[in-house]
Amino acid sequence: MLFGELPLKEGEEDFTIMRIVIEGIENGEPKKYTYNLLDKFNRETKTISMARTGYTCTAVANLMLDGGFKNEGVSAPEIVGIGEGNLTYVLKYLAERGVHYRIS
Repeated sequence: MLFGELPLKEGEEDFTIMRIVIEGIENGEPKKYTYNLLDKFNRETKTISMARTGYTCTAVANLMLDGGFKNEGVSAPEIVGIGEGNLTYVLKYLAERGVHYRIS
């Protein structure tokens, strides 16, 4: 039912809101991380937000090309994040393209 309502009309701009909450034990202590994202249509490049959030895939592809992730075969996203410096690499890649997470 929604597919007919989803396409953007001429002149409309989209946005993406995302919150990721991770809770667990880190170094023997309870820990909670919250990642918040508000991304909007980029007027300069005319790139919709949903395409911009897809930059995460190209960040990981570049991470692999740069030798930062060497697993073979299919890997779940959380496996990529285990590697030392991989999250920092991806967040930096996104920030360079104007996609910013607030971490608390």
